[in-house]
Amino acid sequence: MWFSEKALVFVDTRSAALAVYRQTLSGPRLERFASERFESHAGQSALFSDVLADSRESVARLIRDLKAPPSDATVVLPLGAAFPSIIDRPSIDKAKTSEVDEADVVRFRLSPLLPFPIAQAEVRTETSASIGRDVVLAQAVLKSLIADSERVMGSLGLSRPRVTTALSAALRGLPARAGTVDLVFGDSACAIAVRDLRGSVEAIHLRLLLPGDDRARRSVDEAQRATAEPREIRALGESVETLRLRASPDAVIHPAFDLPELKGSADPQQFPFLSVFHERQGR
Repeated sequence: MWFSEKALVFVDTRSAALAVYRQTLSGPRLERFASERFESHAGQSALFSDVLADSRESVARLIRDLKAPPSDATVVLPLGAAFPSIIDRPSIDKAKTSEVDEADVVRFRLSPLLPFPIAQAEVRTETSASIGRDVVLAQAVLKSLIADSERVMGSLGLSRPRVTTALSAALRGLPARAGTVDLVFGDSACAIAVRDLRGSVEAIHLRLLLPGDDRARRSVDEAQRATAEPREIRALGESVETLRLRASPDAVIHPAFDLPELKGSADPQQFPFLSVFHERQGR
């Protein structure tokens, strides 16, 4: 309901966070936020259900300390938990003229990109001004992962939570900026969103960050290789100073959010999913 408190619960491979907010006429307004690092015993190839199990104590503490409302919560899945793709709207509309359902078009386009059968996935699509004109963000999430998330959060007192992704929240908070590459970091993965000269996302790539990786250098290098023309990199979820130190001298990198009032525990530069609360302040 409008103006009542809601909760976003975020779990990544080494961190948990909880945001309590209100949906107002001008958009979501952040009320309370806290995060915790936790020790995960899950290996690199572990299922997300194992990570959820390791995060239980931290999430339970956050729910208690922030007095999270139990009846209107959303679980935010980390980067790497969903497989994204950008699909241009004209190709969907063209297929629909042949009486092909839009959902079938999206599933057909996603299917060869997945490491599992499309029948095991829940496919979601979304459009927004921040993603850009005439493009659709499609994401495939394993149905079992959604069920695990709902089960664990339900056992912690959050009844019938919805499930979304950190990628959706991060992109919704970023203004469409022409000719940039958005580099969004999580604990164990990063997303690379390439924007065209209108600011629309024309391609999106997901890269796992393996133990021992130079995550800064390799991610920036890949962001630069993702486009044939040199473009600025707008970074989210990693220290820009660290990225600049590890990047080649010709890389132009700036933070997506660089306002003094956003510094501190609820800084979207540290937790990209928080950018959904600050979309009018992004750079």
